[in-house]
Amino acid sequence: MRNKIIIIMSVISIIGYVTVVAPALKKQKEMMEQYVITDVQGNVTVKKGMAPEVAAKPYTVLKPADEIKAKEGSNADIVFKSGKAVRVKDNTQYTVEPNADNGAPRTSLRKGTVLVKVSKDLTKNANKDTKTYVFSVQTPQAVAGVRGTEFLVSYYETTPPPGKRPHYETKVAVSDGTVHFEDLQSFSHADLSPGDKAIVPNLTVSALTPEEKKQLAEINKMSTQLPFVPSLMAAISRSFLEWKCSMVTKVTTAEMTHIEAALIRYNADRGKVPDTLADLHIKENDSCGVPYLYTKKSRTEAEVRSAGPDMEYFTGDDIVLNYAGQ
Repeated sequence: MRNKIIIIMSVISIIGYVTVVAPALKKQKEMMEQYVITDVQGNVTVKKGMAPEVAAKPYTVLKPADEIKAKEGSNADIVFKSGKAVRVKDNTQYTVEPNADNGAPRTSLRKGTVLVKVSKDLTKNANKDTKTYVFSVQTPQAVAGVRGTEFLVSYYETTPPPGKRPHYETKVAVSDGTVHFEDLQSFSHADLSPGDKAIVPNLTVSALTPEEKKQLAEINKMSTQLPFVPSLMAAISRSFLEWKCSMVTKVTTAEMTHIEAALIRYNADRGKVPDTLADLHIKENDSCGVPYLYTKKSRTEAEVRSAGPDMEYFTGDDIVLNYAGQ
């Protein structure tokens, strides 16, 4: 009896390793080569492509074009390929862009403030005669390229004097290293050193204020490395969910047949497809619990998309129904 129990436990352990642990280790390794949200405080959301905006969670992997929004009193920390970290402050809209030609991460700041910390090891060989940065943050007005290690970028609307129109400004403040700051409209530029700040338009350089120094001191608490144990636990949890979802994919495929039948009935009764999936009064989540993504393409055409086993929209395992009525 004892031997049977040992054999059964061994088989269960092997199955668990193959289906969950091994994929989790691979997933964690992939995390270290990507952009990962490591901490979320308050109300922060992520929008991935055409997918709906969802609440940000720790150890969410980000891809180019993903947009992060931090609401009032909220913030989120992001680690970029271990060695680069960004804190997205409250009232901020921040986007991950495709990498530069040299593979360096590029990001865009549409509104608000980000704190940036880059490992000094990554900046040792930065070429001061080129724009080959190891990391950059761009606003509609300017770009801050990292040749240094710790700085702040803000893009904000000014409060004008009475009778004057508000306008936007971009500010960079540096606490360590060197940051190349360029006005994209006038092409004026400056290399900022520790203790410097600069504002565009009309690029001007001046000394940091006590309040700005206080803001920059927050960078000391930021880590540029992905925590090993928490990220592994997150990867195991994610791998288990993906394995569980892969087991019920056939259920989602069957549900698509019911959705198609509901679309046919709706179109036959009204001569059009519904504006939202809720109008069909049917289940709106797939078998993994992820909402179906519904797109009305024309009066009589619609697409219904399940995120599939990986629970991410617009990847290779999506289950898609394209309905084209008469």
